[in-house]
Amino acid sequence: MDLFAERVRRGPRDLAVVAPDGRLDYAGLDRRSAALAARLTHAGLRTGDVVLVQAPRGLALAAAVLAVLRAGGAFCVVDPRYPAERLGHIWRNSRARFALTAPGVVPPVADGPRVLELGPGTGAGDADPGPGPDPVSAGPEPAPAGPDPVFAGPDPVSAGPDPDSAGPDPVFAGPDPAPAGPDSAPAGPDPAPAGPDPVSAGPDPAPAGPDSAPAGPGPAPSGPPAGPEDTAYLVFTSGSTGTPKAVAMPHRCLDNLVSWTLASTSAEPLRTLMFAPLGFDVFVQEVFTTWCSGGCLFVPADEQRGDLQRIWELCADWEIERLFVPPVALRRMAELTRAFGILPASLREVAAAGEALHVTPAVRDLFARLPRARLHNHYGPAETHVALAHTLPGPPGTWPERPPIGRPLPGFRALIRPVPGEAADPDGGELWLGGVGLAHGYLGDPGLTAERFRYVGAEEAAAADRGPETADTADTADTADAARHPVRMYRTGDRVTRDSGGLFSYAGRVDDQVKIRGYRVEPGEVEAALARHPAVRECAVAAWTPPEGEERQLVAHVVTAPGHQADPDELRGHLARLLPAHMVPHHVVEAAALPLSPNGKIDRRRLPAPVTAPEAAAGAPEGDLRGAVAAVWSGVLGVPDIDPTRHFAALGGTSLSAALVVTRLHSRFRVRISLEEFLREPTVDAVAALIGERTAA
Repeated sequence: MDLFAERVRRGPRDLAVVAPDGRLDYAGLDRRSAALAARLTHAGLRTGDVVLVQAPRGLALAAAVLAVLRAGGAFCVVDPRYPAERLGHIWRNSRARFALTAPGVVPPVADGPRVLELGPGTGAGDADPGPGPDPVSAGPEPAPAGPDPVFAGPDPVSAGPDPDSAGPDPVFAGPDPAPAGPDSAPAGPDPAPAGPDPVSAGPDPAPAGPDSAPAGPGPAPSGPPAGPEDTAYLVFTSGSTGTPKAVAMPHRCLDNLVSWTLASTSAEPLRTLMFAPLGFDVFVQEVFTTWCSGGCLFVPADEQRGDLQRIWELCADWEIERLFVPPVALRRMAELTRAFGILPASLREVAAAGEALHVTPAVRDLFARLPRARLHNHYGPAETHVALAHTLPGPPGTWPERPPIGRPLPGFRALIRPVPGEAADPDGGELWLGGVGLAHGYLGDPGLTAERFRYVGAEEAAAADRGPETADTADTADTADAARHPVRMYRTGDRVTRDSGGLFSYAGRVDDQVKIRGYRVEPGEVEAALARHPAVRECAVAAWTPPEGEERQLVAHVVTAPGHQADPDELRGHLARLLPAHMVPHHVVEAAALPLSPNGKIDRRRLPAPVTAPEAAAGAPEGDLRGAVAAVWSGVLGVPDIDPTRHFAALGGTSLSAALVVTRLHSRFRVRISLEEFLREPTVDAVAALIGERTAA
């Protein structure tokens, strides 16, 4: 909290957050979060206790997350739009002692966390609406676009499988975390950030002075401040066994992440967009790098996030300077700039994370038009957050299509080891990570924690620190001592290579895990949910990219039970009630049997692709406007014979694929249709009629 407290003292009237329900300066955010922290402490919150935060994007959410850290707790952000079953699972199994919720939320479980409502003082109830038009935005605040008809459902979060249990550590029930002594630290200079601890709880800030907001409650009373090994927050990720797993991240991870982000991008007070899904680890990076540098966090409404064109326009209107974005969304934004001329000219720092970065011609063109902007490639699983990074050098026209993922951050180790069961590959292998950013492990799952977080001999780890040329020639003079002091590391499951200069490059997975729109998806979790439907006897889920679509999609291959048929709409609806939207397959393929490998396991490489659509260029007969529109849809979605009355979402469309369709329609017909107009009635018939009207005019 020290860096935040310093920002309060230096600029109490500087804007800290602008949201759909109002805005707060640093003094106001400090006052509200201190009051809520005091409320939590008086209610009995202990250091490391998990607190669910279930609220829409807005001032209450912002104050709540900060308040939990001030009180010494660990926050777990829950998207209120999750399916009901998902919400119940989180509340039952998160081990949370408290839940901060928007007013009127009915707890999904009995005997769950104690609920504290986020009433006036933490949200818009007493937020400063500002005198007249918002002086921060470069245009009027946009009205909410209404429920997003495409990106139906929330972004990912789920909970660990185990019930609440007593014990000294309410968050982590598993092997001991990495030792705090020197044996667990990376070789070389001390990786701990210099200067004040940026985030971990400590003494609360002093009043901001006469220019601050009206005085409120004093600093939250507390016991001993949270230390570097106390849990700061939880993130949840897809589980390969069918059960989502929770990752417990200690304060040292958060402190290192914030300090490095500010040092590697900019420590200036930049305007930053809150774009990441609630509960996603990048959400944490967006929020705390902004507030620890004195910047302003700009928060679009939940509904606006489904309209990528509107988000890109807001980046221009709000003069956004720092943006964290999945690579697939960055590509769509670049195409929107090409098609419609939308250009957020104030952008300076763009960090791509969540999946492999693919630099397209449109991305190169975008950054050529943004000479002040830098593009950073961030790599790291939820178990470490950002662990390697690379800033693309030189003119954008020289950037490679597949940039490297870079070098380890200060305080991290990156080690390439042979893939189990495979012959050693001199050109690469599986990436293992260790150091200051390593998670405690998986909440309540010591078995899985022991499987994925393992100890490596200090000799081998030190060789990795010295670089590829010494990895096979480490000094063995002190091997006995090295064996007594192993280093804890995480097996990422990612294949990587490393060049002679020490740059790592991503080369795929060693298992079945896939990335969908930047989200980690274990096919086994989707298969487990699908198998609960009575029509499904066997199933397998794999990823597939339409030839013309670029966006990776999930395909479910189903062997039906006797007397049943695989109704795609029914099965997708079943999954939508259980899983976040990104985990619902776009396609359902009925199969007589699933292909097996010689050892009897499903051979995913032999699963057939869905029946592909004809390329859009082969389109409809001349003059058949509806057929030409349908051909564009088919090329993007990979769906043939599109019913012109069927909703885009029912065909597997998402907000990202909608952005691609809009840009291709513009290229094909030279008629501008905004994404908002497209989403208003997303059927081939309606879009063809709109194009006809614009063409005639």
